[in-house]
Amino acid sequence: MNVALLTVSVTLLSAGFATVRLAEGNRHSSSGNTPMVLSPEDSYIRAVSGFGTELECYANTCVKWYKDNKLIAEGTDVFGYDGRAYIRHGITRYPISDCNDTCYSDGPFCAPGLYCLENSCCACESEDYTLVLTNLTYEDTGTYRCQMTGSNDVEMDLEILEYGLLPSKRFYTFDHSECCEKMGVRSQCLPLCKPSMIELHKFDPVACEDEYEKLLSCVTEGGNVSHVHCCRINFVPVFCWEFCHGQMTEAKRSNQFCIYWMPEIFDCYERAYLPFPGPPEKLTVNAINSSALMACWQPPRIRADTVDFYTVRYQEVPRFPFLGGGIPFLTGEGDEVDGSPLSTVRANPFNSADVSDRFSDSTALHHREKRQSLLIMTHNLLTNETDVREYKFNEVNTTDTCAVIENLKASTHYLVFATASNSFGVSLPTSKQTAATEAVVYSNSSLPDVYGCCKRNLVSPECINKLCDLNEVPLAFSAFSIAVTCRSEFADVAPCLADGRNHTACCKQKGVGGECLKLCDGTASDLGLTSVLCLSLDMHAIYSCLREGYITHPSPPQNVTVQKLSPFSAIITWDPPVTNADDVQSYSLFVRDSVNKQYDEIKHAISPYELIDLEPNSVVSVYVLAHTNHGTSLKSTVIDFFTGSKEFNFCESGMPLRGPYGEVVKCDKLIDCPAYFVCTDADLDDSSGYCCPSEEFVRPDFHIPVKNITECCQLKGVEQNCLTLCNYNVSVADMFNLGSQCIKDIKTIVDCAGDGRDHRPCCIEADVPDQCLDFCYGPVKYIGSQHFSCVKHVTSIAKCSMHGVLRLPGPPTNLRLLEENHNWVKLTWDPPEQLVPLEHYEVIISENSRIYSEHNTTDTSIVITTLQPSVEYLAVVLAWNKYGSSVPSNHITFTTESSDSGK
Repeated sequence: MNVALLTVSVTLLSAGFATVRLAEGNRHSSSGNTPMVLSPEDSYIRAVSGFGTELECYANTCVKWYKDNKLIAEGTDVFGYDGRAYIRHGITRYPISDCNDTCYSDGPFCAPGLYCLENSCCACESEDYTLVLTNLTYEDTGTYRCQMTGSNDVEMDLEILEYGLLPSKRFYTFDHSECCEKMGVRSQCLPLCKPSMIELHKFDPVACEDEYEKLLSCVTEGGNVSHVHCCRINFVPVFCWEFCHGQMTEAKRSNQFCIYWMPEIFDCYERAYLPFPGPPEKLTVNAINSSALMACWQPPRIRADTVDFYTVRYQEVPRFPFLGGGIPFLTGEGDEVDGSPLSTVRANPFNSADVSDRFSDSTALHHREKRQSLLIMTHNLLTNETDVREYKFNEVNTTDTCAVIENLKASTHYLVFATASNSFGVSLPTSKQTAATEAVVYSNSSLPDVYGCCKRNLVSPECINKLCDLNEVPLAFSAFSIAVTCRSEFADVAPCLADGRNHTACCKQKGVGGECLKLCDGTASDLGLTSVLCLSLDMHAIYSCLREGYITHPSPPQNVTVQKLSPFSAIITWDPPVTNADDVQSYSLFVRDSVNKQYDEIKHAISPYELIDLEPNSVVSVYVLAHTNHGTSLKSTVIDFFTGSKEFNFCESGMPLRGPYGEVVKCDKLIDCPAYFVCTDADLDDSSGYCCPSEEFVRPDFHIPVKNITECCQLKGVEQNCLTLCNYNVSVADMFNLGSQCIKDIKTIVDCAGDGRDHRPCCIEADVPDQCLDFCYGPVKYIGSQHFSCVKHVTSIAKCSMHGVLRLPGPPTNLRLLEENHNWVKLTWDPPEQLVPLEHYEVIISENSRIYSEHNTTDTSIVITTLQPSVEYLAVVLAWNKYGSSVPSNHITFTTESSDSGK
C-alpha cells in the first residue's frame, strides 16, 4: 500500500507525500507530570493523491484521533475508511530506567505505569499512535486532531495534491532487482528496483525510505554512473539530485517531496539501463571566421563503441530585447524534452552496425519528436498586422568528433549542442554552448554618403542619427524606439541605405524577413508598427549586407534614353553605372507596354538596343539593371514614352489634350476634363471621348484668370526674400532652401495660393499625407514639427491649389443676419468674388459646436425655420459646383428671441 508519513513537521520524503511528527510527551513512570502531546514543528501537511500518509502521534496515555471534529480512531481502533486506515501502536522505553519483574501476554501482568517489553516490566517514555492512511483520495483532505484524554491535542491540516504521473501508468523496463536483493533490500521495497512490479495498493514508499540508499547504489553502479545531466534536462529540482547521483546524505525535508518527480527520475534510470549511448563529453565551440564555427567534443563514456554518428544541432540566438538577448536559450536545458526524455530513433546516414541486435525483442525502442523551432510573433491589434519569425534548429551529422558549421551570419551568437546516435536511439544532448561568429571589417572607402542623402531627403535629425550612420548599427534595444518614431520616414531612408544596389539576395540568405526587406532593396515606403520584430532581429544582418553590397554590387545604369522613336519601334541607350562599372557582366532591359501589366525582361541587352513590334498609340515603360558576379543593381530611372500614331484630330478647334508621355487623354461620364477643356466624342471610340479645348481657350487673347499670388503676398506683408514661394510653380528645392527662413510667412502664402477654396479632395487623390492636408485648406491655424515632412509634397499641393483656383468657387462674402424671431431667422450674403461658375450654396447652422441643420439654396438669402427659442447658433455658407466647394464664408453668431417675446 502507498503511504506517506504525516507528522507535525512537514518533511518531504520521496515524490508526493509529507511527514508530520508529533513530539513525544516526556514521562517517567514515577513522575507526576501531566500527560500531554507536543509539536515543535508545523501542522500543515501535503500528501499526494493515490499514495498514502501517516499521521504519527507520540503520547503517554490513550490517544484519540479526530478528522474535522469527528472521532475516527480511539486507541488502536479505527472507524470507517474501508480498511484503508489503521493505528500503528508502539512503545518507547525510558532509557535510564531498568526493567524489573517478568510478564507475559497471558499473565502475570505489569503494575500500573509499567509496560511489558520483551517479557519484562519497563517504564516507558512515550507511546506511538500513528494513524496510517493509504490510497489517498481528495476526500481525505481535512483537519486531523490527535487528542489525549484529559490533556492537550495537536491539529494537522492535510491537503491532497494531484499526482498525474503515476509509475503504473508508464512503462519501464529496467530491472535492478538482482542487485537490490544482494544489497538486502526488503521484498516489499523491490518495486523500487523493478518498477513494473509496482502496485499502488501494496507498495509503501514511506516504509521503504531506509532502502533508498541501497537502490541508488544499484542504479548508479556503485556511484560510478551519474544521472544528474538527465535529471537536469527533465527539470528534476536540485534538491532531488541525490536520487540522480546516489550520494545520499542525512534525511532532509525535501527528500520526501521528491516522490513527485519519481517518474522523471525513473526515466533517467531507464535511459541508463537501455542501450542508448552516453552524451558526448566536453563540447567546445570556437569561431573559424565570420561565417563558420568549429564544434569539437570527446566520445561518450557510456557505450562509445556503439556510436554510429554524431549530430551537432545549432540555432541562432535572436537579438530580441524582450527575450533578454536570448537568455532563455542559454538557461533552458530542458527545451529538448517534450513529454519523454528519450530521444528519437533516427535513420543512420552512415549505415553502421545495429546495436539493437544485442538486446531481446521485448526491449522497446523509444520514439519522440524533438521541438524544431522557436516562433517569435508581433501583432498590431489596431491594424491586425502580424509578423512571425521562426528560428529552427539546424544540424550537421558526422562520424568524426569535430564538425564545421558553415553559412552562418557574421557577428552572431549561436546555441550549439551535440548528441551521439546508435541504432537504438539518440543520446542525451551535451550541455549547451554559445559561440559567436567573427565580425567582418569593411573598408570605409566604399561607403556612400548615406548621411548626406538622408539629409537631402529631409529625414528628421533624430532618425538620421539612428539609421543613416553606417558605422553605428542600431541596437536591438533601440528597435522599438525606431519603429515608433522613424517608421514613417523609412520611405526616405531606404533608398539612401540601398544606394542604388539590390541587397535582397544577401538579406534573405542571412534570414532577414518581414518589412525590413524593404531596407535591402531600397523600397520607398513606410514600415508598419509590426516592423519592431524585424528591426530587433535583423538590423545587424541588414547593415552587414549593405556594407558588403557597397563593395561588390553595381549602382544603376545611367542616362537611360529613348532615341529614333516611331509608332512601332524605339532605340534605348544607357551609360554604365557610376560605381563598380568595371565589374558589370551584363545588363537586363525591362519593357512593359499598355497591354501587359508585367515587365518583360530582355537578358544580356547591349546599348543601344532596338525595341521592335511595339503597339502604336501606346505608352511603353523601360528600365535597365546591371549585374555583377556578386549581385544586382537597383533599377535605373523608369522611362515612359508614347509610341505615337498617325496624325489625326478629334477636336473642332485646337489639339486634343495629351498626357505627360504624349498619349491622348480620354474622358467619359466619370472622368472629366481639366478646366477650359470639354469632353468631345471620338469617332474611333463609342464609349469614351477626348479632352478638347473650349472655344474661349483657343482665342489668341485668352488668359487664364489665375489670381496674382505674388501681389497678394506683398499686400499681406510677406518678406521680400520669400516672394519666390508665392507662385504655383514652387519646387521642393525652393521650399527646402527658403522654408526655414520663411516659416512665419507660410500661413500667408498658403492663404493667397488657396484663394478661399477647399483643395483637400485633390490633395488626397495626389497622395498628400493627412498631416499635410492643413496646407490644402485655408486658413492654416498652426504649423508644428509634424509638418516638417510636408516639404516634399509642396509641388502636389501647389498643383492642386492652381487646379482648384481654376475650377472651384470662392467663398461667399459678407454673411449677415436680416431678420430673426424665436424660431426662425433670415440670412443673406454676397456671391464669391472669383468668377468661377457655381451651382448652389450650402448653409450650415451649428449649436454648441455640433451641426444643427444644413440647407441648400441657389439664392443669396435663406430663411431657416425650426429653431429653438433663446438658443445661440452659429452660421456659415459654402459655395459649391460639380468640382467641389469653397472654404466657409465668414461666420456669424445669433441668439433667437425668447418664446415670450414672439407672442
